[in-house]
Amino acid sequence: MYTHAYVHTFLSLSFFVFFRFFGPDGELLGKHRNLKPTASERLIWGEGDGSTMPVIDTPFGKIGALICWENYMPLARANMYAKGVQIYLAPTADARDS
Repeated sequence: MYTHAYVHTFLSLSFFVFFRFFGPDGELLGKHRNLKPTASERLIWGEGDGSTMPVIDTPFGKIGALICWENYMPLARANMYAKGVQIYLAPTADARDS
């Protein structure tokens, strides 16, 4: 079973949101740091630099993820598509239906 974790981490005097991918044996396969926190989140959380946007190759297909409002960023999505993502995870705290 492949799994993921949505993690808040404190580094360099700022909080960061990470999305981590784990393999069937529990091994960390990759991580993605949130690129741009939204509005008031910027008071607490830091920005990522785009260097951690993996697409993980699994027997089920290539898995990638963007966090929350990153899903509305065309270049972030284009990065995932260019890497051949087939299973696209889009975790968000947004409770709206659409």
